[in-house]
Amino acid sequence: MTVEIGCYCGAQPVNGIARKYVATAQGCEQAAATSCALGCANQSGQIAQDGTMVSAGTLVVAHCDRSSGSGVCKSSVTMQGSGDPAPSGW
Repeated sequence: MTVEIGCYCGAQPVNGIARKYVATAQGCEQAAATSCALGCANQSGQIAQDGTMVSAGTLVVAHCDRSSGSGVCKSSVTMQGSGDPAPSGW
């Protein structure tokens, strides 16, 4: 699953997160958005954890890797035409 960061500068960051933590994380980000006082400009679009910036509404996916024993989830933008998350190992 993905969660949009509530208090940010620049493009809207989108992070990958394990499904069981989505409700808690989203609640935290919504609270951060209501009390955000960074004083910096926001930009249109979103940015995934793979560094790809896309326009709002573009599909950003999450991939969780449990091979290290402690699961790590990261967001990425699907590769054009493949439907598969990129890059491998995320």
